Amino acid sequence: HSYTREIQNSTKGIGSGNGEINCKDLQFDTDLKNVQPITTSLKVGDILNIEKNDLGLIVALYDGKLCGMLDSLAVNNLIKCIDAGFVY
Repeated sequence: HSYTREIQNSTKGIGSGNGEINCKDLQFDTDLKNVQPITTSLKVGDILNIEKNDLGLIVALYDGKLCGMLDSLAVNNLIKCIDAGFVY
């Protein structure tokens, strides 16, 4: 399923070596890897928070519980945006 919502930061984008990343409108399709049992209780419409954990991995959480890790080439841009203060 796809889901998009407005990002909680007023800055439009951040600079990178390859140009500007538009963190406000950043979106991409991804799979979850290392999927956790909590995902069996999720339903369409549930919102997952995306965070960088202590190991620097991008994880999806539901109600503070780990659902899995994002598996996409676009994660590098997401890390830059999270480091810049964007909340997803």
